[in-house]
Amino acid sequence: MKISKIRIKNFRKLRDCHINLSDKETLFVGANNSGKTSAMHALMFFLGNEPSKFKFTDFPINNWEEINSIGESWIKENIDADIFNSGKEWQEYCPCLQICLSNIKAQELPKIKHLIPDLSWELEHPLHICLFYEPKDINKLRIDFIKYISQIRALDYQETELPLPNSLKEFLEKNINLYFSIKAYLVDSNDSSILSPLSSYPFKEVFKLSIIPAQRKFADSTEIDSRSSNLSEELSNFYNRHLNPKILPTQEDLNTLLNIKHLQDSLSLQLNDSFSEYINELKKLGYPSENYDPNIILESFIDNSEILKQNTKIKFGDKLFPLPEELNGLGYRNLIYIFFKLLSFKAEWQKVGKSIDADNETPAPIHLVLIEEPEAHLHSQVQQVFVKKAYEILTKDLEDECSFTTQMVISTHSSYIIHEVGFENLHYFKRCKEKDNFHTEAIDLSNVFEKDNEKNKKFVSRYLRTIHCDLFFANAIILVEGSTERMLLPYFIRHHFQQLESSYISLLEVNGAHAHRFKPLIEALGVPCLVLTDLDSTYQQKKVIPLLNQGQESSCDNLTKWLNLANRKLDIVLDIPDNEKVVKNTFISYQKKIQIQWNNQEEIVIPYTFEDSIVFSNLQIFKDAEIMKNTTGMLKKMHKATQESNLEECRQKVFKALKALKGEKAKMALDILYEFEPQGKELFSPPNYIKDGLEWLSQKLSLISKGD
Repeated sequence: MKISKIRIKNFRKLRDCHINLSDKETLFVGANNSGKTSAMHALMFFLGNEPSKFKFTDFPINNWEEINSIGESWIKENIDADIFNSGKEWQEYCPCLQICLSNIKAQELPKIKHLIPDLSWELEHPLHICLFYEPKDINKLRIDFIKYISQIRALDYQETELPLPNSLKEFLEKNINLYFSIKAYLVDSNDSSILSPLSSYPFKEVFKLSIIPAQRKFADSTEIDSRSSNLSEELSNFYNRHLNPKILPTQEDLNTLLNIKHLQDSLSLQLNDSFSEYINELKKLGYPSENYDPNIILESFIDNSEILKQNTKIKFGDKLFPLPEELNGLGYRNLIYIFFKLLSFKAEWQKVGKSIDADNETPAPIHLVLIEEPEAHLHSQVQQVFVKKAYEILTKDLEDECSFTTQMVISTHSSYIIHEVGFENLHYFKRCKEKDNFHTEAIDLSNVFEKDNEKNKKFVSRYLRTIHCDLFFANAIILVEGSTERMLLPYFIRHHFQQLESSYISLLEVNGAHAHRFKPLIEALGVPCLVLTDLDSTYQQKKVIPLLNQGQESSCDNLTKWLNLANRKLDIVLDIPDNEKVVKNTFISYQKKIQIQWNNQEEIVIPYTFEDSIVFSNLQIFKDAEIMKNTTGMLKKMHKATQESNLEECRQKVFKALKALKGEKAKMALDILYEFEPQGKELFSPPNYIKDGLEWLSQKLSLISKGD
């Protein structure tokens, strides 16, 4: 049995999120404030059966007005009116978690017998259970609210100055857990709107929930005190549950207990000898009396778990020069803490070790483990090792692997963890806006690519596993052709589009022939994307200098596969307005006509690639012998080309240099950064197509930040 699907409704920004859980690891990813933590908290609150964790602010902001409207309608009604006896009216406003259980085995039936709807149900049919955080008793809530508000509104006050609740929302903010609880319902398999109430919490025997929260409260090296650390406490807890020799002792444990007793007796004897003089002095004061008061006897008591918790210091290093715990890295302590937590979770679930439940029931079929931000304080390699080994720790040496399922859900900001798991197991939390309403959708990235796009899926999957990629946490994405663009684009942003520096932009080098493969993924992510691609003019399938009215075509795949451009004639491609280069959230930008001054005459030049676009967009810099005197390689070649008296000859030399020195393109970018960036002068201007693209991106991000 496993949890195959979850659905979260009306919880903070999660209006209606559908999440498919993988058989092993499922990752929640997305930008900051996208809803990952909210999804984890919904699972913790509902599946932990902890209604006290809920606050009124867990209700979506969009529902607050409706809830206040209900309160105002109650006030208008007679207090004795028997209305809203059912919670159905409230369920569309209340937080809800729906669980789908599937792959149920015959031996698991005793655990789910209370969830079987009728005798016609068969094993291959999934079970759907809804948990609502809803009013316990509608009428009691209504009556108490009316009485309270009636009393408040009878007072003489200025409404704006009243520090007391004056609406149903404000009333519930103070009393939510008094009037609301978690209620469970069985969902009809044929009609999801039909809910059958369950008498109690339904998952007690179905699964074991284990949680590692984001805040693990490790002190850093500046907080050196005598208090025991979280790590010492965790080791103490692990020892007490699974290793304590006093619980179900073995022969080896008996030897340990005898040694502890000998130590206690020896210490007690020493203590009584040390205090004998003072106890005798006490007797001179009449205590103890001969007739009643007992003698004072000091007895030592040694508790192993308390020693670990209070009196044991964890140190690191060798035996000769160990370092105290507080001077070891937070990352290492965090890793050890998580490791022992996982071991403890597994032991508790399987009911193994010294501490065994008195009921001695069989373990729950499903172990659901929630881990928030495991990457805290861990460097990249450790993050990768952790996510590879965590599931193995939870499932190693299970007595009967076929009878038990372990599912792990991780929320993370780490691209390194994503790298190891693969985007097939990712759920991307996407911020959305409809009119003035903000909400979050959970996108199952395993379904982004259609079946007929297996090649694209394979390419993107391998790319993301090969390249350190942070696009799942970005506010915007820029796809570029090659290394030259990747190196120089930050240069252009830093000097010409400083407003973009405050945005989290993921810059990916994907080559023009493959950029379109990312289209389904980028459209699913929904963030603005700028694709900078080359015009790549050809004539009779040969690369040529771009010229108008010569029957040339563009060989750029992005034009046909992203813009769906049927006619790739160069004259048509160059005349496409910018607004027609936008597809959903993506702008495809490529070389355009450049107006230059050549021998005191205005000329039109059409660049071929990013590199010659830089040359003709910064012609006066490249022509200047003083500026370019220390340049080498490609920069020097471009400088010499601009010294030609004839424009066409200049273009020919630039074109030939790019073809002959293809491997020098990246060096050209490095030379620009080396020669000009440190000095901060003679700044290169971005080519017009890049300028247009960055202006579009700035505008899109500005609108998003304003909420437009």
